[in-house]
Amino acid sequence: MRYVRLKKQVPLNLIIIEDNFVASRDFTFEFTLYTNAFDDSMAGVIAQNQAYQKILYVLEECFNNGIVYEFKNKKLLEKFFADYENPFITVPNISEVTLIECLHAKLNALCGDSSHVDCVELSEERSGQSWIFAIDDETSNHYMLPEQKDFAGEFAYFPDAPWWHRYDSTVFDNYADDEAGLEEWFTKIKTDLFDSATIHVLNDIDDAIKNAFNKQEPTEIVDLEEFKAELNKRKKWKPTLV
Repeated sequence: MRYVRLKKQVPLNLIIIEDNFVASRDFTFEFTLYTNAFDDSMAGVIAQNQAYQKILYVLEECFNNGIVYEFKNKKLLEKFFADYENPFITVPNISEVTLIECLHAKLNALCGDSSHVDCVELSEERSGQSWIFAIDDETSNHYMLPEQKDFAGEFAYFPDAPWWHRYDSTVFDNYADDEAGLEEWFTKIKTDLFDSATIHVLNDIDDAIKNAFNKQEPTEIVDLEEFKAELNKRKKWKPTLV
């Protein structure tokens, strides 16, 4: 089958907590994206642009400058970093392979049914080391990532799926200490407003892409500078650590 693939490089700075040691690391993250053929070629172009812009948003706004940690360092994060605006990124273990596997899964969760990220590469500028993750068949699940019950446990804040399989802008998970804490999370914090906040930008991107194609001649990639400028004016939503 014939595909036109998009390739993009995005700089990522990550703050990684490992065994009570905090390190800032600079990476370049590269991904390739393709969209299945549509009977309506314009629908395919729109779908590819929507997936592309949502990926860039999550990488640049929700992942870059993030604090990466395992649950064993959860108390440390809550003690020293809770008041900072950096994104919180929970991973099963601290390794570059796990990190790009989580990212590969998350980006595909954002793409929808018709677009796919087939290859991602994480390169560290200082060491010159690169890590590549790819799945040739997008219909298969070859991830070695844990299910939510094994990751966040019985009192997971998001019981249905970990962040790398969720269609939203979150890149973190958390859990309550007991049933009472979980009930408080669902009654006071994870309300309809919370759920709406995690997807409203993704919905706005879909709408902005459709509007862009109504205003101009078709192009391969739409530049959403006006949308991005408006996005930067908004107060960033940040999950509350509880």
